[in-house]
Amino acid sequence: MEYILYISDSTTEVHPVESVLESLPFSCVTASSFDEGCRIINTQKGVCFAVVISHALTKDFAGNFILPECIKKQSLPIILYQIPDTPTAGVIGKNNIVASITIEDENHQELLKTTIEELQRNMHTKAIVVDDDPFFRKLICDMLRLKLYDVIGVSVPSEAIAALEEYPDTKLLITDYSMKEMNGCELTRHIRKMYGREELVIVGISAYSDSDTPGNFIKSGANDFLVKQSLFAEEFYCRISMAIANIHYISRIRNNATHDELTGLYNRAYFFETGQTLVSNSIRNHITLLCVTIGVANYSYLLQEFGTASVDFAIYRLGEKLNARFRSSDILARISQNTFALLAVNFQQSSIESVFSKYIRSMENEPIHLPQQGEKITLRLKIGAARVEEADTIQILLARSQRALSTAHETGNPSLIIH
Repeated sequence: MEYILYISDSTTEVHPVESVLESLPFSCVTASSFDEGCRIINTQKGVCFAVVISHALTKDFAGNFILPECIKKQSLPIILYQIPDTPTAGVIGKNNIVASITIEDENHQELLKTTIEELQRNMHTKAIVVDDDPFFRKLICDMLRLKLYDVIGVSVPSEAIAALEEYPDTKLLITDYSMKEMNGCELTRHIRKMYGREELVIVGISAYSDSDTPGNFIKSGANDFLVKQSLFAEEFYCRISMAIANIHYISRIRNNATHDELTGLYNRAYFFETGQTLVSNSIRNHITLLCVTIGVANYSYLLQEFGTASVDFAIYRLGEKLNARFRSSDILARISQNTFALLAVNFQQSSIESVFSKYIRSMENEPIHLPQQGEKITLRLKIGAARVEEADTIQILLARSQRALSTAHETGNPSLIIH
């Protein structure tokens, strides 16, 4: 179990911070002193992955910054929560501090939330640093590891390329300019043949601060450029965080364009776009293609009886069960509030009735449990199916399948109609 440790001796500060931490998907453990915080880290079950500390605890009587060794040696990222007008220059990057938040900022709670969410996301984010200077390579690797990135440090471009091949889900690559084998711009151009800007963040770094190097890196495909001699931790963290956040936003936008927000299955637009290709290929190559529509017959009744939130949960669980039931090569989409559509290649029509009739019975015999209400919802399913024919389009095929579904709804029995 992962948890956040919050150390503060201020009762006025605790409530707003705890309310933010408790809204996140992990535990929050509170301590009123460094000694108590150290005991918690040493005895608490689970893994502490970050520490939030009140700024008041980090000052001695002379105003000097203090942090006990028991906290330092854990090498945990520290988020400093401070009062207004407290100097912060040079704080970030020292004593494991990765962020400093002022408690009276109107968006301080949102800043705290996004900072912790970023740290948790970084734990699953691979980063590669390539630099033939061991000092700067270690410096940058250590800065990234403090923000919980999973970091690989290499000294030459060929090792960076090999690491990318081994870990294709890498999201960040930081490259020096002057290196053996090829320079950083050449490496960037090579990598951009495999990864777009929206897939992999590339940041160029160099000891050269001339006017050409930054532009050459950007024109070669880098997302950003930093100068080694002016590498301040706070700016470094902000620019890396912004670049990584951008590719996550792009990924989310792309996913939302093709997937249903509630169930995570494909949406209606994707079903029509990809479905037309499947229909054309199946007709041309004489391959069996079935379009199956699955409707929740008692949807309106359930809305009146249980409300939108509960029915949405039931639809979500139905989507999960359908997705687990069918092959990954099939296209399963939610095409309306209470209707799913399936395109199944090489699914024999003779086996539809036995397969789906059995599935309908199992669903009706296993109601969906609503954890918060302690109630159960039984979904009454009706199914229509149609096989692709010559001159079909995806719209015509789906329409025939939906007519079969309508017939199943109207007659009430049987639950499965095949056109």
